[in-house]
Amino acid sequence: VSNTTSLLEPAILSEDSKVDDVIQDLYAMGENGTQIHYNQVCAKHQGLCLPSNPLLYAWQMNRDLDLRNVTFPIYNHTGQPAYLAGTIGGTFLGERMGMNQLLLEAKAVRLLYYLKTEDGEDNERSKKWLTPFLNQSSNIEKSLASKRIQ
Repeated sequence: VSNTTSLLEPAILSEDSKVDDVIQDLYAMGENGTQIHYNQVCAKHQGLCLPSNPLLYAWQMNRDLDLRNVTFPIYNHTGQPAYLAGTIGGTFLGERMGMNQLLLEAKAVRLLYYLKTEDGEDNERSKKWLTPFLNQSSNIEKSLASKRIQ
C-alpha cells in the first residue's frame, strides 16, 4: 500500500520489482540438501512462471513504459490484454477509453505467486518452498527502504 499519491511511478515500481526479485530468489532445502527454487515450483505458461502482477511485469519488460497511458480494468500491453482488477487497488480513474478507463492513480499493488500442485511431487515441493516464503515475508516487509508499506 502506497503512502504516496500513487504507486504509478518508476521509483515505486522499481521497489516493488526488488520485492518480487527477493521473493523469487527464496529457496527451500529439499531431499539430500538440494535447493528448491521458485522457478522450479511456479505455475508456468509457455515455459515461464506466471507473473506476480501484470502491470509490474509489463514495467519490468519495458522500464520506459508510459505509466500515464495504463487503462483499467484491462490494460493491453504489446497486444496482450492484462486484467488488472484484483491486482491493483485504490484506483482513481480518468477518461473512458473504449470499455476501459485511464488509470490515473493506484494506491496498492498485489503480488501473487502461483505454485504447481498438479501431482503429489509438485505439491510437496511447492509446500517446501512456501515455508521459507512464509517465514521471510515479514522480514522482507520490514527491510523495505520505502515508508509506503504498512
